[in-house]
Amino acid sequence: MDQEYQKNEKFRELCYIGDMQLIKSFYSSSHPDLNSQNKVNGWTSLHWACSKNNAQLIQYLCEKGASKEIKNKDGKTPIEYLKDQDLRKNFGINHENSEETQKKPTLVPNFVRNPQFHYVDKSLFDSEPTKQTLEPEVNKKNSNGTTMAYSAPKVGGKEMVTIRIRSSFDEDFIEVDIDKQNLDFEGFKKLCRAELDHVSESYKIHKIRKLPNILVRNTNDIKRLQNEQEIEFVFVP
Repeated sequence: MDQEYQKNEKFRELCYIGDMQLIKSFYSSSHPDLNSQNKVNGWTSLHWACSKNNAQLIQYLCEKGASKEIKNKDGKTPIEYLKDQDLRKNFGINHENSEETQKKPTLVPNFVRNPQFHYVDKSLFDSEPTKQTLEPEVNKKNSNGTTMAYSAPKVGGKEMVTIRIRSSFDEDFIEVDIDKQNLDFEGFKKLCRAELDHVSESYKIHKIRKLPNILVRNTNDIKRLQNEQEIEFVFVP
């Protein structure tokens, strides 16, 4: 496999992960061909951006010259994989003709299916996320109209908080109980990484953020975590 193809394939992988900082940095330094296609499935970087409904990435790629007309091996253009209705309207896609294309793509990229070379254990896509829950105590509305919430219980004098964590290349969360008052930043990273056991040990933590966009940088940030906080770990080779 030649170096140019490897470079373009690496950029497609970054577009699957969706971290804009890494994507912009790689594009500026390596100048990949945005319209290069994977040899097996014909997907371009824009195919991945659209399949993830990543509006910021879609706009960025289009501004840099990515084509919306290139078809993959299934004969579909990138915008046919959009599921978000607002984005579909922006591209002028009729809702009546969108039932098939709005289905979640069954394609799993090679670097996910083959973790020995890339990022993730493929068993993630075949199993349900592990969850630990707390007893409801106070009320708040959730997305389906019912009301529930969770208190932070004290166990042995420790304030335990449930957080929801995921890696940047997996859409599913797992839930973990932590003692936020007695856990420092390094201990927090080790604990969460141990729970995300599908991540290769050779990959480094690039950033940690409270979703959607607040960085977690030190022990004080850990102590401010709220119950049911959603955390994302971004890993790089």
